[in-house]
Amino acid sequence: LLCNHVLEHVYDDQLAMQELFRVTRPGGIAILQVPISGRLKDTLEHNSVLSDKEQETVYGQQDHVRLYVEADYVRRLTRAGFAVSIWDPYVIDPSNAFKLEIDPLETLFICQRPRDENSFDHNSTL
Repeated sequence: LLCNHVLEHVYDDQLAMQELFRVTRPGGIAILQVPISGRLKDTLEHNSVLSDKEQETVYGQQDHVRLYVEADYVRRLTRAGFAVSIWDPYVIDPSNAFKLEIDPLETLFICQRPRDENSFDHNSTL
């Protein structure tokens, strides 16, 4: 499953993550990308409705409703049921990442739905 830069647009991201978990087959992999801030200490999100201009100022884009920090994003995905690995394709295989035109500034969040409630397949291949 691939969900690329969607969850930062969704008001109830936890519900969306639970649905992504539900539709991922047991043992399946989901790549769930969002913008990540390296400057913030905590995920930034407002429950109040902001104007388009305010959203653009706060989040960098007028249709975003939050800006995640990595640790909190992983925590939310884990809460939804996923086992999360953070993968930097330029560290693992730079020439292949370049050929695939993967953004060098963005790590990949590889999320696996366990085969059953009590297991996680650490030996699965991507």
